[in-house]
Amino acid sequence: MIERVGDGQLYRIASEGVGYVLGISHGLPLHYWWGEDFAPSAETVLSPPSSPPPYSVVEDPADPHWSAARAALEYPGLLAGDPRGSALIGTSSAGPIFCPRFIQARVYAGRPGLDGLPHARASEADSSTLELCLRDLPSNLLLMLSYTSFDGSPVIARNVRVVNEGDSPLVLSRIATSSVDLPRGTAMDFISLGGAWARERGLDRRRIGPGTTALGSKIGISSHRFSPAAVLLTPETCEDWGPAWGATLVYSGNWTMSVERDDTDGLRWMMGVGAESFSWHLEPGESFCCPEALLAFSTEGLNGLSRRWHDFVHDRILPPAWRRRPRPVLLNSWEAAYFDVDETRILSIAEGAADLGAELFVLDDGWFAGRQDDSSSLGDWVADPGKLPGGLERLSAALRERGLAFGIWLEPEAVSPDSDLYRSHPDWCLHLPGRPRAEGRNQLVLDLGREEVREELAGRVIEAVQRSGAQYVKWDMNRHLGIALSATSSVERQGEVAHRFMLGAYDLMARVTGALPDVLFEGCAGGGGRMDFGLLYFMPQYWASDDTDPVARAAIQLGTSLFFPPFVTGAHVSASPNHQTGRSSPLSMRLAVAMGGVLGVELDPARLSAEETRELREGIAFYKSRRELLQFGTFYRLQSLPAAGPWSPLAPADVAWMSVGPDRRRAVVTWLRLLPVANPGPVRLRLAGLLPELRYELRRAGTRVSEASGRELCTRGLEFQPTAGEGCSLITELAAVEREGD
Repeated sequence: MIERVGDGQLYRIASEGVGYVLGISHGLPLHYWWGEDFAPSAETVLSPPSSPPPYSVVEDPADPHWSAARAALEYPGLLAGDPRGSALIGTSSAGPIFCPRFIQARVYAGRPGLDGLPHARASEADSSTLELCLRDLPSNLLLMLSYTSFDGSPVIARNVRVVNEGDSPLVLSRIATSSVDLPRGTAMDFISLGGAWARERGLDRRRIGPGTTALGSKIGISSHRFSPAAVLLTPETCEDWGPAWGATLVYSGNWTMSVERDDTDGLRWMMGVGAESFSWHLEPGESFCCPEALLAFSTEGLNGLSRRWHDFVHDRILPPAWRRRPRPVLLNSWEAAYFDVDETRILSIAEGAADLGAELFVLDDGWFAGRQDDSSSLGDWVADPGKLPGGLERLSAALRERGLAFGIWLEPEAVSPDSDLYRSHPDWCLHLPGRPRAEGRNQLVLDLGREEVREELAGRVIEAVQRSGAQYVKWDMNRHLGIALSATSSVERQGEVAHRFMLGAYDLMARVTGALPDVLFEGCAGGGGRMDFGLLYFMPQYWASDDTDPVARAAIQLGTSLFFPPFVTGAHVSASPNHQTGRSSPLSMRLAVAMGGVLGVELDPARLSAEETRELREGIAFYKSRRELLQFGTFYRLQSLPAAGPWSPLAPADVAWMSVGPDRRRAVVTWLRLLPVANPGPVRLRLAGLLPELRYELRRAGTRVSEASGRELCTRGLEFQPTAGEGCSLITELAAVEREGD
């Protein structure tokens, strides 16, 4: 719901108990509230107490008691009286672009279009938008701020579009999608998801001190180092209690986010397209549309915030064909064979996969012509006749005979210098004549800002998938753009290349997924290097990390779950010792962690012992029989890793999570001891999400162990005695006891 309050200068956006309030004063949009909903008073909002700080510049001579330096601005630009960061920086023939002033507002059904950018899905029937129009008069820049509210969801989408309505060019060097000035006087913590390759999305919680905390990416993809998502929360807020504000960009390219605490304890939280190397030229009549930002709030702690994100991803982000559609159990060939691909070996691995109960076999890297290692052949998506004499068609048919669907690995955005595609079109990569072509992993990045490149790639990918009969595609991106330069852009427009590349990548994904609507696409970028809401718009599943070690993966998946639900998070059981860390761990623990996402297998079944084969087969059967609950149930983190700073694997830690069915009569609880403890004492684990009045039967490995009420399990907790040793894990299944009259 969006409503005008009072004389129309105050606006309230409200849904599901969450309110967002802003007003117009002194010609500027001012922020008043974002949190628990209430009916605001126009007099209070539009006449906030304020006074100029010492030695400040008076912004409005007509009201010398009003201070821009202390105003809660909804979209700050260049203001003489405001020393804080700006959301908009640019120049025109008239000089710097100042903070645009309010012209008019309108409310309409539906949401604005975003010019090829992914966005929250909505219609006129289930959403409404508040649009504020502002203008910088000397440059004649028109700026439109939009706020979209969705029926049944407390998440708000923010967007910014600018139009050059002047008669000379403009240059933007910074343009944020969202800026929020939060109330003063409240101590706040900041949670980011950071890391590196093979240790993505570690949860880092820190107190916000004076100055600016900034994070982002300037490598062309959203990156392994940080996710374009963060949380603000009070120091007292925990998993299940307290206020928490979350925000994320629906974007996969360069981005920036900052939280600034000023000298009067005000907080300014901004996010948008990457600023350091970004610039955008607007000729008269041209416009620029920002990537979308999503804002969410919960009073029920981090778990409550996560539930809002998980529901929103399912209802508003994923391709509609993949909502509540069960994800298959797959076996991926990568750690089983690496580049050593041939038809005989692949079919042997596939027979083992079928015996284990897998439903999909994925042929990873190494299947296409000339591909013996990572030094060649990217872009030549034709099967190597020496490895696969009958091509992908014969292999796919053989897999179907064994009861397995077929999937393939592709890396459409990159090209090897040693490839037929590059030899035919050496100018198609990102480069600038006269400068060296920067390689990474023996490959170059294709210039997706060019229509002819996207058209050729879309045709090649669609043909490869259709020819092979593949029902799954792992879409990888194994290097970043570096300094993105394009031979087709003028010198002054090189700052646009990275964003134009991302727009081109989205267009390519839209063409391919649109032509193959029933194919399951799983995103990947060296693991989780581009796991964001922008990719999920096209690909309903994502490979969360190349690290399959269960101890490391537990940390990765718990951090990931802050924003991403289990049904989009690919997680595999791999060999022991683990190929990334060298750690040995029991199969039971590897299974427990992988069942916390979309279960897959990444090993050669022939190397398993008879006992391991039996255990893995039974684990897969357990998962498949409870797939709806594990993939789409309500997810709760029960015990998380320490969040006062980056988690260290040297510190002993237990973690636990659970999935609860929609009627709350069934649940599965997973508990892990990541490092062994000598002489372990009993564990008491408080559960969540159960109905207090019901009694639940508890079963482990198919055996009944006890019975308790939902109230007891959520207050006193579930108590058990762990065993000593490496890799201790426990899965407990709960089912409501059916009584007469239930």
